[in-house]
Amino acid sequence: MGIQVIDTQRNKVRVARVFDNGGKTMDRYTATFELLENNEDDWKEYPGDTDGTLACVHISEDTSPRGVSMWSRCYPDSDFGKEITFKDLPKNVQEQVIAWMMM
Repeated sequence: MGIQVIDTQRNKVRVARVFDNGGKTMDRYTATFELLENNEDDWKEYPGDTDGTLACVHISEDTSPRGVSMWSRCYPDSDFGKEITFKDLPKNVQEQVIAWMMM
């Protein structure tokens, strides 16, 4: 099970998938999330909207004010690069992912 947090609306959220595009774009890393619905076994993809998109965060290696750290909607079949584990992310990027999950 991935890292879990409680967001500001009291929802349980966890990291579903993490991607690394190898630095092809400034927002090198992308993460998608899952939302707990009803019980401990009913995790669903966290929707970005009602149009089939997912909630995603895009983060650069540089998490200073010059870097990128943004929430967006993305399509499930988008190519964000190679799938990696949360633990493969640099620590500063892990911290940004967790901060976004708690909003």
